[in-house]
Amino acid sequence: MGVKRKLHEHFNRYRLCLHLMDGSEEAAQEAYRAFVESVDKAVGRLPEMERRAIQGRYMGEDLDYISDKDVFDQMGISSATFMKIRNRAFKKLAALWGYSD
Repeated sequence: MGVKRKLHEHFNRYRLCLHLMDGSEEAAQEAYRAFVESVDKAVGRLPEMERRAIQGRYMGEDLDYISDKDVFDQMGISSATFMKIRNRAFKKLAALWGYSD
């Protein structure tokens, strides 16, 4: 599995944990909360533009309805610039989380 795919799966897990935190048993809630907080902390360390790109595209509530275009339009940047910013963020997060090809 490629690095980009691993990162997508990481953010899918993040959103699932967000959803499952409420209504789960206490021990499970703690595990979900710890994972969510670790992702929030890692993304929070990114430079502002990288953080905005990742949060807007991978960490929001309605991600099934949000495209890259929605995010780069909201950020006021071009598609190419968005891809460069996102790829820089992906490289940093992949290194932090131990993902490699």
